[in-house]
Amino acid sequence: MVEAPRKSRVLWSGCLWAFLSAMTVFDTSGNAVGYPVFFGFVLTYMRERNGVIAGDWREALTTFLLIGAAVFAGVWIASIPSHMLPVRRSWKLVVQLQQLQSFSICLMLWLVTLFFRVYKRRSPWPALSLLRDLEQPAADEATPVSWRRALAGKLRGAVAYIHFLPEGMARFHDIDASLSSLQTYWFSREGGWPIIIFADNASAAQQAASFAESFPFLNITVEIINERDLTWPMSEHPSCSAGYRRAARFTAGPLWMHQALDAYSHVLLMDTEFVLSHPVPWDPLWYMFEQNADLGYWQTHYERTWNRTVYLTEVSKLFMRARNLTPQVPEFVSYWWDESEVPGGSFPVNIYGCLFGGSLSFFRSGLYQSYFEELDSWPGFDEYCWSPQSILAIAAAFFLNDNFITELWVYGRHQNSSKTPDDGWNDSKRGILPQSQRPAHLTSAGEP
Repeated sequence: MVEAPRKSRVLWSGCLWAFLSAMTVFDTSGNAVGYPVFFGFVLTYMRERNGVIAGDWREALTTFLLIGAAVFAGVWIASIPSHMLPVRRSWKLVVQLQQLQSFSICLMLWLVTLFFRVYKRRSPWPALSLLRDLEQPAADEATPVSWRRALAGKLRGAVAYIHFLPEGMARFHDIDASLSSLQTYWFSREGGWPIIIFADNASAAQQAASFAESFPFLNITVEIINERDLTWPMSEHPSCSAGYRRAARFTAGPLWMHQALDAYSHVLLMDTEFVLSHPVPWDPLWYMFEQNADLGYWQTHYERTWNRTVYLTEVSKLFMRARNLTPQVPEFVSYWWDESEVPGGSFPVNIYGCLFGGSLSFFRSGLYQSYFEELDSWPGFDEYCWSPQSILAIAAAFFLNDNFITELWVYGRHQNSSKTPDDGWNDSKRGILPQSQRPAHLTSAGEP
């Protein structure tokens, strides 16, 4: 917070400005214009014990050095011999005016800066807000804001769940356990992000009341899924329930276009059955943002999911070929072409949907949404139970590259999958956090 300058400081400041004015008038050398430039910066940089008395030093530095540079440029031009610069006489007049007016110009700019900083508490120079952000501490972290954050913009993160028709979807019964673990191992230390729970209209009010009672310290809002997505036609299927297929379709596309996400830049989607088991080493939303990642994954796996990729590969190939797209991360789609190397071909690659996140700019991009619309025009979600996990892997392979995909350092369990600091993914020894990089609050025992 900026405090108003004390009267003694204002009086002292005025006396010094009077001295500088006299120096400017009586010193006829070109260097006279440097006095108000330099001392104006010094005055603006002076600080009270509890705040800046005359604005931000970056504003002063930029303002006065720009004015000073213009003044000294004029002095330098005036010193050029007449035969080298025919219009020297005109420039000399300009320089004389600069010498006479430099102090008043600098003083005026300094007073404007002071007024806005003390009374309006914002900069009169919009371009300088970025410079101030470079050293301003983040509201939810103890470390200074990084260059990447300042240049990329402001992170507006949220955590999301899909929890519709809870009475008819047995797999949704663990959301309280998931929220409780999130509160224990993440938000209790970092401070909570908004939590958005996408529900059906019939249960939304009851869910909101239940969450408010059970988790009063979490910032939870319940948003309603569009009726079109909740009632998307689904036929009978021997192994996939209609609710699961609607959730899969919603996760693959409509979720990211929901108006409830308009205010956010990054979203972390958690399955209702995902439970944290250890303190979070690094906030995954901040981590994605600082890594400039458009997609963050918890685990990736080769899985025997041929029954959920029937015609998905063929439709995806047609889409990519029509746009002359080639895979930037071929490992995600190697099973498309490796039948000659692996008998029968390798298994499809999945980016686990139980915990992943990314930027809204990626999921709302024309390329990603047009890909979903192409898939949605086929009956794959209905007839073949297409999985968003496979769709994510294909989209990441063609629309992103390794620089925009990152692993999320979050430890927990989801059904038969787990991830711990010591064992990595499912005892695979992949995704192990090196001991030297573990924050002090992270222990293998899972104690915060």
